[in-house]
Amino acid sequence: MRGPRWLNFFLPGAALGLATVALVVIFGFLDLIISGRFRSIAQLLTPDPVAAAGTLGLAGGAEGAAIGIVLVVVVLGITMTASRYSPRIIDVFVGDPVNGLVLGLFLGSILFTFLVRAELKTDFVPTLGVIAAVVLAFVDFVILLPYVAYIFDVMRAETLVVSIRRSARSNLHKAIRGRSPVVRRQRFLTSVAQIADIAAGSVRQADVPVSMAAIDSLSELLVWEYLPGKARLPEAWFEVGRQDLLGHSDQVVEHMVRNRTWLEHLVLSTFLDMIGMTPVYQKEVVHAIATATCQIGQAALKSRDKEIQDLVVRYFNTYLRAALNQHVPAFAYSSMNEYRHLARACLDSRPELAVEIAGHLLDYGRFFEEERMTQVRGAAVEDVSELAVAAEPLAPEVSRRLAALVASQLGTDARPSLVKPVLRLALWARHGGHVETGKLLSGALSRVPLPVLTDCLDRLQSTEDGVFREVNERLVAFDWVPDELRGDIAGLRAELAAAGDGSPQRAISRQP
Repeated sequence: MRGPRWLNFFLPGAALGLATVALVVIFGFLDLIISGRFRSIAQLLTPDPVAAAGTLGLAGGAEGAAIGIVLVVVVLGITMTASRYSPRIIDVFVGDPVNGLVLGLFLGSILFTFLVRAELKTDFVPTLGVIAAVVLAFVDFVILLPYVAYIFDVMRAETLVVSIRRSARSNLHKAIRGRSPVVRRQRFLTSVAQIADIAAGSVRQADVPVSMAAIDSLSELLVWEYLPGKARLPEAWFEVGRQDLLGHSDQVVEHMVRNRTWLEHLVLSTFLDMIGMTPVYQKEVVHAIATATCQIGQAALKSRDKEIQDLVVRYFNTYLRAALNQHVPAFAYSSMNEYRHLARACLDSRPELAVEIAGHLLDYGRFFEEERMTQVRGAAVEDVSELAVAAEPLAPEVSRRLAALVASQLGTDARPSLVKPVLRLALWARHGGHVETGKLLSGALSRVPLPVLTDCLDRLQSTEDGVFREVNERLVAFDWVPDELRGDIAGLRAELAAAGDGSPQRAISRQP
């Protein structure tokens, strides 16, 4: 804990201590007036042997009771937190220097009080020792309330995640400087496992904000801490084995060690496991996982790490497969949306990878359709259509290849959900003067049955509200086109009619 948070813990204890001192001064002053025997409060508080013995006995007993409270709070905090998340969380409490400092202060105060009591004689009072014992007891009770508040704050999952990430960052930087890289790697792995346990435990407890915070922490640990310094890590850091990566086959471990991607693989496999345990109503968790994976992929693009880029693509495909196996289209939408963002980021440095991702999106859309979740394929075609538009300024040839992939989804049995994104893309090509792309799309649309084309064009012509009437991963409605493109619908009707067999029956006129 740093900064103002320390002040928040200290203020209650400080207020209690100041109030106690004020009361002692006030009542001591009144006692001076009433008794008339003492000249100062210091003289009033100077103990004789009997008073000193009683004071030391009271201080020692009270400190014993106080340390009992401390131990109960610590044990309760450790037990509750470990049972909620994972026994590995115990290491966080054990390694916390604040716990050791407070317990050491209480135990030291009690031992010191015993020794001072042994010095006390019937005719001698160890004044300095008695004063020190009383001050220590006073300090113990002053910090008791702040310490209890601190323990309950540490028990919060958000605080645990922050402290664990701080420890992981410290071990990573020490490994980069070459200080015991193998030891630092093990501690770093423990921190990653602890955050993963918190994320998984939060999913089981339906604590969505905590699970999302843990997912973001793992992603940021990779993106902001690990990948920028990865090239400076010593070779010993990457020499892991199955004992470090439990559950992975020898072939996978060898591949990760050879490509120096064991940590990325470990984090992404944790995300995949979380998708498998996430209930349908917690789709925010899957969205956080997809966003975190996209951020890792974008960081790999910046660092030009091809191995991590390919690994992220494989895991996005596996996320979609997991959503398919669970029959949860909502999980697929989140993954596809972030997968498209990754493809857009690839347009500058790896346009071929963007085309590959587009092919994967369309393939998995078809797989979902085969499992009777037809709406996912339409969203996949929309994603690739938007990607084709985004690719035109950066890589026109890639844009045409993406448009060809979109066009290949149409046939004589095409549904409106597949036709409308192609029509929108054709309107964009016509408006922007992309002749080759327009011809390609017109040829594919000419294979669509007339009633379907007419209905889709009418919907695009009449829809003026660009926002979905329901809340989902997208904002723009599939039936809407910008005003500047809506003006090209009439021309597209005529072009599609000309692309047909030329008969009057092929003419695509707007329905009344």
